[in-house]
Order: sequence, then structure tokens, then C-alpha cells
Amino acid sequence: MDNMIITNSAARSQQPMPAARQASALDARQTLALTEWRRLSADDIAPLRTDFRPERIKAALPVSAFLGVEHDGGRISFRQRIEGKMVQIAFGESGGESFNEGFAPEHLSESLPEFNDAVRYGRVTLTNVSAHTAGGAPFNFTRLLLPFRDKHNRVTRVLAVYGFDTDRLTNLRSPLRMKRFAAATGMKRAERAYLRLKTA
Repeated sequence: MDNMIITNSAARSQQPMPAARQASALDARQTLALTEWRRLSADDIAPLRTDFRPERIKAALPVSAFLGVEHDGGRISFRQRIEGKMVQIAFGESGGESFNEGFAPEHLSESLPEFNDAVRYGRVTLTNVSAHTAGGAPFNFTRLLLPFRDKHNRVTRVLAVYGFDTDRLTNLRSPLRMKRFAAATGMKRAERAYLRLKTA
């Protein structure tokens, strides 16, 4: 299960993690991506998607996935846009998966709170993720979510940058198996399906 450990937002009631601890929690690729996000951001507000240049974080791209966020009548749905080689090894190829039904905001908040913070509030989050290999061995990593907005100030992209042990990852024989949140009561079929999305 994910456990949110960082949020860069003054709007959140808990105190921000001290800068030194934040820095130690990020690996070099995540630090590169966050540094570029902050360069583009004004006062920690999600930067414009059109200002993002992937070539500036080239070293981070193999461990990154770019999610499209679609807003429709107050609901939120996701589409896998781009995924790095290490992300494909970890989770399998997504093939641009999407879901016809979107998340109701309350369901997104209950089931995937870190995605909720990134999409609805434009917050940067770093989470610890627990997983295991097909053989049952623990394989834990961190996931940094960096939101980007459109000209209407809605988050329309989220860059997920994973803190993998890439040496160990390249030796996997099959994708990782994730520990998931239980589906929230009343969630529609597509909302439950999203809990199985390879980037979760």
C-alpha cells in the first residue's frame, strides 16, 4: 500500500517534510525531474504542459511515465501517454490504456489519494510503494508525481518518476505485483479497474 511521505503544498494540514529529508528520499533521476519542474513553476504552482521539454530530463525518462488526465463533467480519467523502458519492465507495456468511465472526485480521493492531490490540487507528491516479484520477494520503490496544467489551469498531465533499483529491475522475469488499495464502496467498474493500472 502506498504511504504518502511528501507533499509540497502549504494548503495541506501536515507540516512539509524538511528539505534535507526530502532530498535524501529522492534518487538522482527524481531530483533531476523535480529540479526541472521547479524551474518551470512559479511558487510551486503546476507549470504549463507546453513549457515542459522532456529532453531536459533525458536521464530520468527511462524510469518515467507520462499520464494524460481527461476531465469530463466533473469526473477524471487517465490515459498512459509515454512510458520509459524501465517502467515497461516493472509493470509491463500499457499500450496506451484508458478507461471510458472517469473517477468521481470522492472515489479518486479514497482510492488513490496521491493522484488526487496531483490532479485536483496540482501538488507534487512522493510516495513509498510496496510491491513484490512474481516469486514473492519484496520490491519496494518510490514514485514522484509532478503535475502539469493547461492554459485553463487544469492539470492535464502527470509525470510519474520512479525510484527503482534498476540493476535488480533488469533481472526480473515478469512484471512486479502491486499491493493495492481496496476498491471504494460504490465505485464503478472502470474505477475499480484503474486500481490495476500498471502505473499505480
